[in-house]
Amino acid sequence: MLDNKSMEYETLLILVEKLENDKKLLKERIESYNLLFDNSPLGVLIFNDRGNIIDVNKNLLNILGSNSEKETKKINMLNYYPFKTLGLNNKIQEAISTENMISGTFFYKTKWKKEVNLRYTMKAVKYRENKIIIAIIEDITYEKEIEIVLHEELQKFKKLLEFDKFLQSTINLDLIIDTILVTSTAGDGFSYNRAFLLLVDNSGFLKGVSAIGPANKQDAGRIYQEIEDKHFSLIEIIDNYHSKRENLDQVVKSIVNKIYIDLNYDSFFRELFRNQRVIRTKEDNLYPDLYITNLLDNDDLTFIPMVMNDKPIGVLIVDNYITNQKIDKEKLKLMQLYSNRAASAIHKAQLHEKLNQEITKTKSTNNKLMEVNNKLLQFEKMAAIGEVTSEIAHEIRNPLVSIGGFANVLSEKLSQDDENYELIKVIVTETQRLENILNNVLNYARINNYEPIYRPICDSINEAIKLLEYQKVEKELEIVLITDDTKIAITYDYEKFIQVFFNLIKNAMQASQKGDKIEIIVNKIEKNIVIRIKDHGTGIKEDNLDSVFNPFFTTKSNGIGLGLSIVKQIINNHNGDIFFITEENKGTEFIITLKERRDS
Repeated sequence: MLDNKSMEYETLLILVEKLENDKKLLKERIESYNLLFDNSPLGVLIFNDRGNIIDVNKNLLNILGSNSEKETKKINMLNYYPFKTLGLNNKIQEAISTENMISGTFFYKTKWKKEVNLRYTMKAVKYRENKIIIAIIEDITYEKEIEIVLHEELQKFKKLLEFDKFLQSTINLDLIIDTILVTSTAGDGFSYNRAFLLLVDNSGFLKGVSAIGPANKQDAGRIYQEIEDKHFSLIEIIDNYHSKRENLDQVVKSIVNKIYIDLNYDSFFRELFRNQRVIRTKEDNLYPDLYITNLLDNDDLTFIPMVMNDKPIGVLIVDNYITNQKIDKEKLKLMQLYSNRAASAIHKAQLHEKLNQEITKTKSTNNKLMEVNNKLLQFEKMAAIGEVTSEIAHEIRNPLVSIGGFANVLSEKLSQDDENYELIKVIVTETQRLENILNNVLNYARINNYEPIYRPICDSINEAIKLLEYQKVEKELEIVLITDDTKIAITYDYEKFIQVFFNLIKNAMQASQKGDKIEIIVNKIEKNIVIRIKDHGTGIKEDNLDSVFNPFFTTKSNGIGLGLSIVKQIINNHNGDIFFITEENKGTEFIITLKERRDS
């Protein structure tokens, strides 16, 4: 009996000990639960199926901006007005009735005026005979802010892609330059206050080409307000700026135009291109020559190298001269990427411009070759004509001289009363006319034979006037030589220029009326001799303007049309030029230009 009681006592002790251990373990678990509940990084809310809050942890109070657990527990989750306006009471009711996992996000302004973005997950569970709802709430305000920033940056990057597409679609260098500058300073771009663009020229110098930015704070305010009022997109700003580029930003443009840097000697810019990295003067403690910082009136500058396949294209300098706002490092990474793309667009435009220049040179060379070829053909034709006409003229001249001589002898033997006298005189006159024609033809044949001499040009003019003295008197014309210096001299073929002036003055006389005046004006203009033969006669008809200098073109009944052709050829062979101004019934002015030179 005693043994049985001892055994029962021992068993009871074991049970008591086990109960104590279980109680201790339960206490530890409760403490662990409370510790986990109160120190959870997430907000935890427990409420019953009637919406009454049973428990909240400290982090939820922090999320809601509440210092009072007691005040928070007074809220009924189903009837709380702010939750109703957000439709959260319906979500809570759904969680209670379906026991499904319900989640979502909402923007919440607490009764303590704190604005937060919250993410929630809630589920109903059975506890004993009751149903409770456990809700996990997380503050995602910072996450949302990051998301907004990322979205804004993504939109900015998309816009930059659009601007890059715009840059790569044009080969107009001025438009590319304007686009780079506007994108650097506009609000939808990189929004710096000022931007200066320098490009490497053909001689390897870094030269300032253009700039954009306000002259002062007042100017900046006006510009930004105008853009804001008109709601311009960046592309519209570029178009608007490009159309008015000549009249805008004169202050900063006058600054950038003074920048001219020899890359062989300037270590700052040479290193900038070699390292191909952005330099921020104040942060990197690297500065260009004082001339640059003084010129830009700022020592807080950012230099962005523009390089294409390791070839220096240019430098973009930006600053916040007006606002003094600090340069954003992340923005600069994007700016460097954009600058490299801009360098590609500039390089492409420069190559296209160079190609156009080469095409223009090639066209010019081709035109000159064609001109030379045409001249050679003309010379060949003239040589052929000269050779044939010279032989024919010589063959004709011998019998013609005999005819003329015999006719003169007969005219001297016959009296004027003889019925054959007039016939003989016709033979004499016509023979002389034929000799004149032959002389013209022979002159044309000998046109390229020259005997140059350094002599005053007025000498040949005066000699030509003397040869025409008889016709001048007969027609009662006045021929006036006007010059400041009768000693103006060049190296030229004296005899051939007598022929030039003889033909031109004779034509002027034939076009003039009795008593008219013919003016020959000789001037020295810089290194050119200019001779003008001016009459007040009938002028040249419009239909004949293009044919005046053509060989064998004439409007005279007794001419062969070689006079002006010979004139032009002689002048051209002296590297001179001749043209004319005419007006029907008012007169003609032939203008000759010759280079003043003295050949050895």
